[in-house]
Amino acid sequence: MSQFLDYNEAYAILHDRIKAQQVEIEYWAKNSFHTPFSGQSISLSQVFPIPNRFVSFLIPFVSDLPNSDKSYLSTSPPFDHTLCFYLEKNVMSFFPPLHTRLVLIQDLPGRLWHREGRSEINPHSDFPALEKAAQNGILRFYNPETYNFTYYKNSKNGSSHDKLWYYTSEGEKYLSGKGGEFFLLQDIVNIERIFFNRPRNECLEELGFDPKDKDFE
Repeated sequence: MSQFLDYNEAYAILHDRIKAQQVEIEYWAKNSFHTPFSGQSISLSQVFPIPNRFVSFLIPFVSDLPNSDKSYLSTSPPFDHTLCFYLEKNVMSFFPPLHTRLVLIQDLPGRLWHREGRSEINPHSDFPALEKAAQNGILRFYNPETYNFTYYKNSKNGSSHDKLWYYTSEGEKYLSGKGGEFFLLQDIVNIERIFFNRPRNECLEELGFDPKDKDFE
């Protein structure tokens, strides 16, 4: 029996175990190329040197058949996360830190976010708080080219020469909320704390996260 799972099997386990959404699994898998294992032939002992320890990275593999040296080749970008294999032990021990959890924009309308409605001051979105946060550089946007979240378009180091996403056509489209856009839980909670003066745990609970869960250490 293979130690690896296909995408559908991995999704079913993660959805049941940590209530992961499909967009989160795509983000975690594609963001994995920042780990030292990206695009490398690795043995399974390299990935999990300590038994039963939670890990904060989800590694997609090209195949579930080992190379001649008994190692497996992990993927490097670009790739389709749904066409990859996932080590069962990795899936079962994967515990994403809270700051890597995502919130879909469509999960916001039934809460405080749409109370002010659309306004002339906030022309791009039905969510004025998101616009205000983006204008002030406290909301990160997903960059599909790097599989990561950034404050600035095409920014690697937050250079002042780059534009905040809000002032780009891509940022305007992203804020429209018409394509299943998503944001980091960390940013959404920060915005609620700053703009709405809400308790941290209350924000997490309303978004479906247990404030008693501890971040990965």
